[in-house]
Amino acid sequence: MEIRNQKLEAIDDYFDRINKKMENLMKDKTYDRYCPICSKPIREGDDVTVIDATNRILAHKVCLESLKKENKTDNRKLLID
Repeated sequence: MEIRNQKLEAIDDYFDRINKKMENLMKDKTYDRYCPICSKPIREGDDVTVIDATNRILAHKVCLESLKKENKTDNRKLLID
């Protein structure tokens, strides 16, 4: 039981670190502030994901999910896991 709790705490710590990194990315002004899929601005509270870290591009998660569902690439190379 103790090992299970340690694993759960490790998972929580991992996701806390990821969330903190995403918050820092949103504060970083060098990222493109417009979603390449819907062309709308990305605001501070929006749920976003990094689609191209090399070119520093963020996109709305909702737009990305709808793009995946439609199975379109929109003639762009998206680096999606």
